[in-house]
Amino acid sequence: TATTEIYLLSLLVALLILDLEETRSLRELFLAMTDSRVVIIKLAKRLQTMRTANGDVSRPSRGKLAEETLTVFVPIANRLGMATMKNEMEDICFKILHPEQYEELSEQLNRVSSKETILKAMESFEYAISNDTSMEDLKPMEIVGREKGLYSVYKKMKKKNIKLEDVRDVRAMRIIIPD
Repeated sequence: TATTEIYLLSLLVALLILDLEETRSLRELFLAMTDSRVVIIKLAKRLQTMRTANGDVSRPSRGKLAEETLTVFVPIANRLGMATMKNEMEDICFKILHPEQYEELSEQLNRVSSKETILKAMESFEYAISNDTSMEDLKPMEIVGREKGLYSVYKKMKKKNIKLEDVRDVRAMRIIIPD
């Protein structure tokens, strides 16, 4: 499709920016794209590499690895709908590329938000719905909560030139009801 062609072209442009070693690994990834299982394995391998990069790789190499991950692997994970993997790769890259901002934002978010906050909100909503007889048609439903990734918050703050307090979607709930 046209979207796939545009996407592949953007990846090819990324290839032109990278050096020969990076190009070789990306060429392997492109060849693997005919089988989505191989792409998923490559993404998992890159995530594992990023998780363990702190002790095994020199600081400059970690930076290159993080840049390559953000440029190539994160968009692929996003495109395949692998949001959890995408967010983890972004956050690891953020920690490598901008350690001071990562620590500062992480501390701020820990003060403002927590997984418990989301869970309490989900439980509260679920309790309210289950006790309201006028909402019988909404059952069964699925309630899913999520916390925005650090890198996503950082990008939004930079793009809009705002403070953390002004980011309105740090936490979110998705409520799925039957047709």
